[in-house]
Amino acid sequence: KYTYVLTLGLLLATYSITAALEGSGELAVFVFGLIFANYRVINRVRERKIDMGMLTDRLSEFQDEISFLLNTLFFVFLGLTFQLDLREIVPTLVVASALVVILLGSRVVAVHVSTAQSELSKNRPEIVLLSAQGVTQATLAIIALERGLPLGNLFLTLVAYIIIITNLITTAASVWIRRRQGEAFSSFMASLQEEYAAKGGRAPG
Repeated sequence: KYTYVLTLGLLLATYSITAALEGSGELAVFVFGLIFANYRVINRVRERKIDMGMLTDRLSEFQDEISFLLNTLFFVFLGLTFQLDLREIVPTLVVASALVVILLGSRVVAVHVSTAQSELSKNRPEIVLLSAQGVTQATLAIIALERGLPLGNLFLTLVAYIIIITNLITTAASVWIRRRQGEAFSSFMASLQEEYAAKGGRAPG
């Protein structure tokens, strides 16, 4: 029942021992996870089979809980490190908005290229607008700040504004997509009722 706790302990021990030997702890735990996730491939060359399906499921559930907790705490930490300067809010917001425009422009190009001759081409506006930024960008900004890179504070401020703006865009786009889907469904039902009425039948629903 608690085998996954032992697995996590071995994972931490692997990281600690590798780091103590001046190795890459990150690479060590990556290899650990790689081997663990591909145990079925390893079973093909072993006489004694190992079944870790249940353990993998438990670890996946634990990962979901930890991911939610870390994401929440991470954005709390981002808010604590973000310092709002009323004198610089307008120029900084203008620069952040310009960067968001560049981001959306690059997404337009990337989406058109990646969905060429694909069924997803009809959903290009939705794909472009659902552009919320989050943990990855904030992580890079905090790393830059912690390492004392030049303009680290400005970089963190711009990233915070970009995260806020892109999430607002994604929220508005989600509302627009939902309304458009509702209108499309209503139009479909209306045409279906007209078709049934023309045939002298009764439309379903």
